[in-house]
Amino acid sequence: MAVKKHLTLKLMSKGLTLKQITGQKYSLSYHLILPMMPGHKFQYMPKQIVNVYCKHKNDFCIAILYRKTNDPKFKDMIAAFHLFRTFQEVLDTNDTTLVKFAIPGVYEDDIFLILDGKYSKVSSLLKSRIRKFHELVIESPLCSILYKYPERRRYLEDKLGVELGNDSELFEMFNLKENTYE
Repeated sequence: MAVKKHLTLKLMSKGLTLKQITGQKYSLSYHLILPMMPGHKFQYMPKQIVNVYCKHKNDFCIAILYRKTNDPKFKDMIAAFHLFRTFQEVLDTNDTTLVKFAIPGVYEDDIFLILDGKYSKVSSLLKSRIRKFHELVIESPLCSILYKYPERRRYLEDKLGVELGNDSELFEMFNLKENTYE
């Protein structure tokens, strides 16, 4: 635990944010939670996605926030979501549409591992699903976190000037506040 705290403090002292470190524009829920949904990311119109959340108010879920559009494909996609076994609700505002789904039962343990920042401990089923959903090669940065590649460990140790223990995850702790839609 002390190593993770030290790692977070070291990152903050260097003024680096999650987005600067990873280059991602979406929350970690986009990368780790959205793949729990069936299909492929392009079926979810990723260009319309504002972000993905793992919690809405007090419910753990998969919440996809979309920019509203008049594109008929968007309306068809939202209508198709109603047929998903895990579908819960659609919440519309003037500019956005939030679509909520239950966490599929097969991934219930994985969601809590992710929330605890234990990314390398998620099931091999979810790891495989993440790779397939995002079309990742095994050498990708996200895979280096999920599979705890020694190269990533060395890179982080060099960059941060600390030695990481073997039990250390190779990414920052999951920030539930940033992954909650109120």
